[in-house]
Amino acid sequence: SSGINAEWPLRPGIIRAMLTAFIAFWSNSWAKKCSEQPDSCTQTVKVLDLLSKESWVPLPLHNISQLIPIIAPFEARLLLLEVWHHLRLHQPHVSGFPTNRCQATLKKTILTIVQNNIENVGVTAFLFSRWNLIEVVE
Repeated sequence: SSGINAEWPLRPGIIRAMLTAFIAFWSNSWAKKCSEQPDSCTQTVKVLDLLSKESWVPLPLHNISQLIPIIAPFEARLLLLEVWHHLRLHQPHVSGFPTNRCQATLKKTILTIVQNNIENVGVTAFLFSRWNLIEVVE
């Protein structure tokens, strides 16, 4: 089974609880990269992809799941904390209309993570530069 039943309605509180569990996990991980913990890395990516698919995060953040396998656990923790705070401040709507509101702290966190991992992020950085989350120097 895929783990998520399409017939069950998504609840913001349940998603925040899942994010909290991943925040706790990545806070205690001694791995150098999240990809060294493949099960947790995959599940974290799936939750972030679900948030993007349901438009519960702003359009500029729809690609943040691609960062998880290439960043350190402490950076995953920072990113997930910012997503958790975003969901707390901007309660998702059942209508599914995407929000483009993105707090400055979330933008700054993504900028810092991408810059710290630019050798691994590569062309993925352009996914964030088009939303002015990072500046690309040519």
